[in-house]
Amino acid sequence: MSSRPFGQGSIVAGRYRIIAPLGSGASARVFLADDLQLGRRVAVKVLHEALAEDRTFLKRFKAEAHSAAALNHPNVMHVYDSGDATVDEGPPLPFLVMEFVGGGSLRAVLDSGPPFSPSQALVVGLDAARGLEYAHQHGFVHRDIKPANLLFGEEGRLRIADFGLARALAEATWTEPEGVLLGTAKYSAPEQALGKAVDGRSDVYSLALVLVEAVTGEVPFARDSIQGTLLARTERDLEVPRSLGRLAPVLERAGRLDPDLRPDAGELVIAFLAASEDMDRPKPIGLPGAIPVQVLEMMVDQGKASAATDTDEHPVVDSETTTETDDGADDDGEPDGLPDDITLLAAADQTAVVTLPVVRTAPTAPAASTASVATASTTPTDAAPAVETPTGRVDIPLDDSTPEATAEATSRRWPWVLAAILLIGGLVGGAAYWWVAIRIPSHAVIDVGGMPVKQATRELEDLGFKVTSSFVRKDGTEADEVVGQKPKVGTELEEGRTVELMVSLGNTLVTVPVRDATMDEATVTTRLDEAGLVVGSRTNPFDETVPAGFLISSALSVAPDASGQVPKETPVDIVISAGPQPRIIPPSLVGQPIAEVQRQLEAIQLKVNVTQEFSDEPIDTVLRLNYSDNTEVPRDTVVEVATSKGPELFPIPNVLGQTGAQAGATLEAQGFRVAGVTGSPSGKVVGIAPPAGELHPKGTSVQLLTN
Repeated sequence: MSSRPFGQGSIVAGRYRIIAPLGSGASARVFLADDLQLGRRVAVKVLHEALAEDRTFLKRFKAEAHSAAALNHPNVMHVYDSGDATVDEGPPLPFLVMEFVGGGSLRAVLDSGPPFSPSQALVVGLDAARGLEYAHQHGFVHRDIKPANLLFGEEGRLRIADFGLARALAEATWTEPEGVLLGTAKYSAPEQALGKAVDGRSDVYSLALVLVEAVTGEVPFARDSIQGTLLARTERDLEVPRSLGRLAPVLERAGRLDPDLRPDAGELVIAFLAASEDMDRPKPIGLPGAIPVQVLEMMVDQGKASAATDTDEHPVVDSETTTETDDGADDDGEPDGLPDDITLLAAADQTAVVTLPVVRTAPTAPAASTASVATASTTPTDAAPAVETPTGRVDIPLDDSTPEATAEATSRRWPWVLAAILLIGGLVGGAAYWWVAIRIPSHAVIDVGGMPVKQATRELEDLGFKVTSSFVRKDGTEADEVVGQKPKVGTELEEGRTVELMVSLGNTLVTVPVRDATMDEATVTTRLDEAGLVVGSRTNPFDETVPAGFLISSALSVAPDASGQVPKETPVDIVISAGPQPRIIPPSLVGQPIAEVQRQLEAIQLKVNVTQEFSDEPIDTVLRLNYSDNTEVPRDTVVEVATSKGPELFPIPNVLGQTGAQAGATLEAQGFRVAGVTGSPSGKVVGIAPPAGELHPKGTSVQLLTN
């Protein structure tokens, strides 16, 4: 992988500002960074460029990162975020944002110090087994448990790193270097060596190998080649030296060839606790990789943060940069630095004088205290321990016979292992040390704000806390959402103590102002907005009684309480009148008598205005309407109807005294017809029928009488 600018001051994903490189390995580089949004220190792991071009890997990586982010346990490194970081002109590089831990890896501890005592190995194993138990319960199998993936915070608490990443890398077409593969193969379970399906018991086997190495300095079954190592792993059960004492039979069961004969992680926790009853308290264990963040910041500010930096404005660490050895590999064949190891980069010739904050410890519990033991979910007795678990009682004999309790064994019991709290006491010669506190295990109260109450309760109970809930109303929240918690986030709280959650019932209650009210739509909208409610659905039906544009009714999406109130932001469905339904002009009204037409129109609530005009149609016959047949008109519309009043009448002209011929011409000129002349046509008219002046329609026939 070529060196690419990714150094101090760089901003990843618009949120994470790089402070300094922490280390590099075959598949990734890791940087210390500030989360600018939440104001916390994080580690940003940027994966190999070749992996960014592997579609199979990217698909699995994104799925695994999303799932791993849901893991929340004190002994599992927390994944905060993931994405793709665009750098220069190259492809976007996949990255993870993780909890920052400054205590180095178990690999660094084993490489720099003497072998562990069985008691010291048990402390490490107990933390790791607890983390595995939690992860397995949530459907995760690590697949790559090894010292380089067991990391310590500055406070000394162990975390398991890279859940999900091993699976993603296993499906990648990109090939890890031989040294990395050999380092991983050293700790593989037999079923992994055979290419069979793995489950949580594979992680248990790998952890057993790690703990044996911690005490003996040798990884069981390790050979010079990958093939030789894997083949040796498939031939027989793990044999643990008797020098491991009470830890030996526990690890032998964990190292069985047949997975069905191994304990699961939960049973391994119980076995460790039982073994601790007859083991001596451990001596402090050095953390050579623990450099306080204050020191690192000071060194960065002074430009002294790294022994290997680029000459560019922003220092980077590429794949060839190492932090501990000249060849870039530690004793198990794994490149130094994350993802395979975390080592803070510091110049070898720098001397830092640091004043560390005082670390308070809880009061010491009495040795072999029943209360402290019970808190840790085990009940020691003078006989072989039988432990109550969430799934029932489990009896785990440590060997073929159960030793009787003796005064000596009782005096050597160390219920301190139930806590296994490791505290930084100071910085001496570049090494920090653990002190084991005799107290009930404690954890920092996690932030569950915004979670559904069921999820929040489950995550807090997973840490050993009791949970109670009280309910409040808060605007802008969903019902059952956690809106507050006591004690505050980050408070160290002993297991068994209570965390109180404030759970939202939703928004505050308000009165609905428009129920059963008569008002126009504009007023309805204004009233709802003023009350903090919103308009839901709007329907606009016809209504015979409510004027158009006015409220007919309203309905609520939730039932009001006894006082008639509902939460703010509740949608209110409104029904606004479109007015009366339109009427349709009946067909074939023309030609009907006006009385019938009036009856039909008034029956559908239309009004009729009748006019008359001369027509050859019979009197009172409908001649026309001002609307066509089947036309839609509003209710109460006035319909103009024209009817016949018969033909127009004219007076018969007075043609008396005119000759017959003259009278005929006069009548015809005025639209009448001469029916006939009685007498001489040349005589004068002495009679007219119908008589002169009588009103008749034009075309009426007139009879003349002459002398």
